[in-house]
Amino acid sequence: IESNLEIVLLIRQNVWLKVTSDGDTLFQGRQVAGNVLTYTGEDAITLETGNIAAIEIIFNRQTIDPITEVIGTAARLLFTADGMQQLSLIDLPENP
Repeated sequence: IESNLEIVLLIRQNVWLKVTSDGDTLFQGRQVAGNVLTYTGEDAITLETGNIAAIEIIFNRQTIDPITEVIGTAARLLFTADGMQQLSLIDLPENP
């Protein structure tokens, strides 16, 4: 079955990451350099990591330009049919 969204993560350095697809956590933990991970989703895939410079991202067969080369830069990225966008690192509390 073809999925709408596919991300391939090429791990360049040991790194912590969390991948969520359509609301379900697919992976949370450490990955070691050299690993290649593929995740799919229908509506949205979120990638959270403590070191975005350690991960090369291919989204729907297109290589994503690095957000930063600075080692240790945390990031949250959202992938949808519209493309990729950066999210704030802290979820803002909802107004009561």
